[in-house]
Amino acid sequence: RLRTVTGVQTCALPISLGAGVHASAAIGPPGAPGAPTVTAFDQAVELRWHAPTSTGGLPIDSYRITWPQGNRTRTASGTATTFRFPGLPNGEFASFTVAAHTTAGWGPASPISSGVYPTRPNILLILTDDQRYDSLDQMPITMAHGWRNFVNSYVPEPQCCPARASLLTGRLPSHTGVDTLERGNRLDDDITIATMLKNVGYQTRFFGKYLNSYPFGRRPFNPPGWETFQAFVGRYGYYDYTLAGGSKYLHFGSAETDYATDKIGALAVDAAQAASPKRPIFMELAPISPHWPLEIAPRHVNACLDRTFPLPPNFNATDTRGEPAWLAAEAPKSARSVTDAYRRTCAMLASVDEMDDAVMRELARERRLANTYVVFTSDNGYQFGEHRLTDKGDLYEESIRVPLIVRGPGVVSGTDERLTSNIDLAPTFAEWARATPPTGFFDGTSFA
Repeated sequence: RLRTVTGVQTCALPISLGAGVHASAAIGPPGAPGAPTVTAFDQAVELRWHAPTSTGGLPIDSYRITWPQGNRTRTASGTATTFRFPGLPNGEFASFTVAAHTTAGWGPASPISSGVYPTRPNILLILTDDQRYDSLDQMPITMAHGWRNFVNSYVPEPQCCPARASLLTGRLPSHTGVDTLERGNRLDDDITIATMLKNVGYQTRFFGKYLNSYPFGRRPFNPPGWETFQAFVGRYGYYDYTLAGGSKYLHFGSAETDYATDKIGALAVDAAQAASPKRPIFMELAPISPHWPLEIAPRHVNACLDRTFPLPPNFNATDTRGEPAWLAAEAPKSARSVTDAYRRTCAMLASVDEMDDAVMRELARERRLANTYVVFTSDNGYQFGEHRLTDKGDLYEESIRVPLIVRGPGVVSGTDERLTSNIDLAPTFAEWARATPPTGFFDGTSFA
């Protein structure tokens, strides 16, 4: 259009300076981005922020991220509002500012972020007792967190004590010496995954079932490597039980709030809250669920009453040619009693489901979960009438196959069909933690 200014005709045309920018806007440096949110990882952090509300009339082409404590900056080209800042020392305080850039120059820095401490990855091991490999769908809250599911995970000795000793050491029962339920005192606990991780700076915490017959006729004690240790002593049960470690005893009664799975979870939540942010955590959480006696938390007594559990073709099966004489003498099992056991076990796993979720939510609240490997497994499986057996300890699929799911930094969710075993866990933890085991110590292989 034409207009006259002091008698001179001029042409005023709208000029495009970028998406959504008009010539009438004031051109200048951009405003400050929002304060970044920072998540700590191993020798790195990840930052996220909001772009400036004002860009000075020009498009943003890069951001500058500054770590004031270390007098370091990084420049990220483009418009993305996330950035991974590498090369940070673990255990040192770190907070950050972000500034935006356009062709008009750098804008002011954002408000400074909350501070974090990069650390080696945290490791949370959740170890249930007598849980079958095919029961993960009974824990919908846990499974909603997203996992890599190792569907071919087996234990070489499907009994509580040998399996737990193998998990702690990455060694076969023939090397740990713990080859029956009553030989936990044979374990050389001077070298376990707990001692390895403590030696590289981990805060080590244990809550729940350790090895059968702990403390082996002695006064309760903390096994080497565990800074905090609270294990079941005496009779295992869901009410009227004692946890002990070192000189500290915790006695619980028969109130509804004393249910053992809930208390183990509460101790883990408290430990996460109390942990120093400057050091990584290794925590083993070992409830006795769903081990007999099948005591259900009152709030879950009706949780699985309507659920069906089809009995498999090998329920009460017999093979007089292939089975040993003792097994051929086993009496058939009642379908009704087995179905009841399935339902009671399912209801007990509802408490485990809530426990898992509570601990992971606390780690998220403490801004640790993104830097935490969570491993969920069981010491052995269980037979519900297959081959006329209702127990564990036999080398049938139902007894030796266990659930194994993993989540954490860099872990891609989905199904993994590789063969794994409980002796592979300690080597995996050591690799994640960058801990060096004695040469030739492990029988298992890391799948990190």
